[in-house]
Amino acid sequence: MAGTDAPATRLDALREILVTAHELATKLARDPLAERILRAFAKLPERDREPILEIIERDTTWCRIAEQTSGQTGITVRRIRTRASTFTSSTRWMRHPSPCDETSS
Repeated sequence: MAGTDAPATRLDALREILVTAHELATKLARDPLAERILRAFAKLPERDREPILEIIERDTTWCRIAEQTSGQTGITVRRIRTRASTFTSSTRWMRHPSPCDETSS
């Protein structure tokens, strides 16, 4: 009878996957920030996505640990710095020759 159970088992597994996918899609559709963060993340240069994801993961882990242990450690996490940036600006300065640099022959 094992042969007759296999299709039902596969259908049950497929049904479970589809129900889970539907629940996840519904949850994401209700969260306006989910779509916004995915759109913003997609606009990042591909080479920057992994490091930024690592920063987010590290910070969320730290926040959870601090929240769970604040009673014992006294460490609390402050609100996020809304003006913070993961990128730094840099400018290449070109040195222009000064009249003093010229040597007369």
